[in-house]
Amino acid sequence: MSKIPETRESLLLQMRDPGNTTAWEQFCAVYRPAMYRLARRRGLQDAEAEDLAQHVMISVTRSIGQWQKDPARGTFRT
Repeated sequence: MSKIPETRESLLLQMRDPGNTTAWEQFCAVYRPAMYRLARRRGLQDAEAEDLAQHVMISVTRSIGQWQKDPARGTFRT
C-alpha cells in the first residue's frame, strides 16, 4: 500500500505563483493519483474517485494563495 508523500513546503510556496506551471504539474503528478488511490481504497467507484481527486485539486487551487505554514493548524494535508 503506497502512502501519500509528505508535502514539501518549498513546492507549496512555489505553487502560490499561479504562473509556475512546473510546480503545479509536479504537485498534480504526485497528489492527484494519491487522492484517487485513497478514494478507491475507501470504497469509491472509479468515477467517484476521479471526481474527488478533481475536487481536491480545485480546492488547493483556490486556497493555496492564502496558505501559510502554521504548526498550530497542523500539516498542509490537514
